[in-house]
Amino acid sequence: SQGGVTFHDRGGPYGATKGAKRAIAVDATGLPLAARVLPASAHENDTTAALLDDMAARGQSDRLALVLVDRGVSQRGARSIGEQRDLEVRIVHHGGPKGTFEPLPLAWRVEVAQGQLLRSRRLARSFENTLESASGWLQVACIAAVLDALVVPSSKLRAAQRRRTAKTALFRQALDRCPEDAHES
Repeated sequence: SQGGVTFHDRGGPYGATKGAKRAIAVDATGLPLAARVLPASAHENDTTAALLDDMAARGQSDRLALVLVDRGVSQRGARSIGEQRDLEVRIVHHGGPKGTFEPLPLAWRVEVAQGQLLRSRRLARSFENTLESASGWLQVACIAAVLDALVVPSSKLRAAQRRRTAKTALFRQALDRCPEDAHES
């Protein structure tokens, strides 16, 4: 950003990476539950704790029982997060050889959700100068993703209307074939 100092501090191995990380929590269907932008220097344990704290502050953690995290969260961190919040925290990883790709059951939904959120123009590049602003735009993209999932596409809506019209026509035909005195009862 050319607007001055930003929140993008150094992070990653030995502080070599400058930037921010987007963290999202999704449900079993892949819909976003919580989203936050943190400096790249934040450890995955802290990122997971921040997301769960956000969910608790919004009253979303009441029905939460199981949290799946990737190998970025340490065993000790997962145990600590689970004990502090009375949750089961599982670290998911594949058992294949190192360096191979294998989609992880349920965990791949986070990657799909991240990919869908990146379709948002505002998230394609980092324009924001504060964590709050970046988190706000990420949350707007999450709201849009949830609304997209709830809205029935117009093609499906038209098909449903055609089926309804056909059923109404069949009902009227059946009604017309009934004796006249049966209409009144």
